[in-house]
Amino acid sequence: MLMWRGAGIVGRRAVLAAGAGLVMIGGLGCLGRPVRAADPVKVMTFNIKFDGDGLFNAARSWSYFFGADRRDRVTDVINAFGPDLLGVQEMLDNQRADLQGSLSGYGYYGPGRDGGSSGERSGIFYRTTRFNQLDQGEFWLSDTPATPGTTFTGNGGDTGNPRMATWLKLQDTQTGSELFVINTHWSLDGEARRLSGELIRGRIDTLSGGSPVIAMGDLNEVRGAAGYNALLGSGAGGQRRLVDSYDQSGQPQGRTFHNWAGGTDGSRIDHVLHSEGDFDVIGGSIIRTTIGGYYPSDHYPVTVTLEPVPEPGTLALLTGATATALGLGWRRRRRA
Repeated sequence: MLMWRGAGIVGRRAVLAAGAGLVMIGGLGCLGRPVRAADPVKVMTFNIKFDGDGLFNAARSWSYFFGADRRDRVTDVINAFGPDLLGVQEMLDNQRADLQGSLSGYGYYGPGRDGGSSGERSGIFYRTTRFNQLDQGEFWLSDTPATPGTTFTGNGGDTGNPRMATWLKLQDTQTGSELFVINTHWSLDGEARRLSGELIRGRIDTLSGGSPVIAMGDLNEVRGAAGYNALLGSGAGGQRRLVDSYDQSGQPQGRTFHNWAGGTDGSRIDHVLHSEGDFDVIGGSIIRTTIGGYYPSDHYPVTVTLEPVPEPGTLALLTGATATALGLGWRRRRRA
């Protein structure tokens, strides 16, 4: 629950002159429509495709021998949007090093799926002027989540591809409020995806500590599928239900995995979700940019812009900086 800092403030009449009117805070509530306590948060999920096409493929090489390459295109697309939070899938260690060298002002967390620096990563970049890292972790989408490189038993034809989730607890530098962020990449097997949705749902419930949640990743399945629905949760018993951020943006749907062919026909398998009631969605896009005639990846990145919702009855006509000075944070839903 969001609270004032300093018990002496609660219950007092604190009156601020704001433009032509007065704003009353504390026991008197607010006059006028409340504004947000923090600036919007720009979020991107991007399967950048692992580096596996050598040096001589102009369209697909991460490091192209003869000139501009996917490394440049991926960096350009990310920088053009300027996310505060970026979830990347299929990223190998050399790709991590390249992005960390090319993206200025970001912290990073995310080990490889085979353990340590080995294998693909579902890593998280966060803008350090906006967030401080408080805690981090990872687990594998398997019967033994603490064991690197493992999968669910009977993982269809996808047994050679361990899958994982990476998470961070962040503190918003504007408000001091905490945020739980998780990024993942799911199996090609339907039953494994269902189990992955159930596993991550449970971990969110235990790890988030009641903080607002942003979940993202390449789920390899569309809206309404079993794993996707399990991840959203029912909201029963005080559970923090997740909602589809891109859906709430109202922007056109379309495929996000295009296999280097482009186009829009089909459905999203790349998703951004957030805890219901904690954010208003004020923007969204599926970025279908080509650079020099080539795509950055075989997936389109998906972006949303989320506006944190303040606790009702605590502030009005306040900027993020003013809210910080008064100790106001993001809204947290009260558990039943």
